[in-house]
Amino acid sequence: MAEGVKREITLENEGTLGGPKFEPPLYKQRYKKVADVLKGYAVKTVVDYGCAECKVLNYFKNVPSIEYIAGVDINRSVLESSRFLAKPLITDYLHRRARPLDIHLLCGSVTEFDSRVARVDAVTMIEMWVGTCSCLPSAACSIFCFLLR
Repeated sequence: MAEGVKREITLENEGTLGGPKFEPPLYKQRYKKVADVLKGYAVKTVVDYGCAECKVLNYFKNVPSIEYIAGVDINRSVLESSRFLAKPLITDYLHRRARPLDIHLLCGSVTEFDSRVARVDAVTMIEMWVGTCSCLPSAACSIFCFLLR
């Protein structure tokens, strides 16, 4: 590698992990599929737990019915470094949406109820990593008992 050239490795880079390579990469296929499902149900409000790098926001922004997106992650520093993805692009001003879009990045956990994301139409956890199964019952309660009322 040439001196002074920085090599970036991300978790989504299938080339660094070995194994089969997909085109487009699997994470992009997941994001598109979830956005298509949200579009099919004309979802207006969605919360994505484990949003981390916020890459899925670009897919959710293109769902015309969505008016509110909350990206929630437990890692505040990753949210801070990715917050620019929640901001409008220049093209968003040139090609306005039919409905306004409100995006919030929140530090929190799927296992704890947060009134800021209460009563949403859909909950996604596309990139959420569940380290142990012990958190699943409290996550299920948080989602089904409080958020999707």
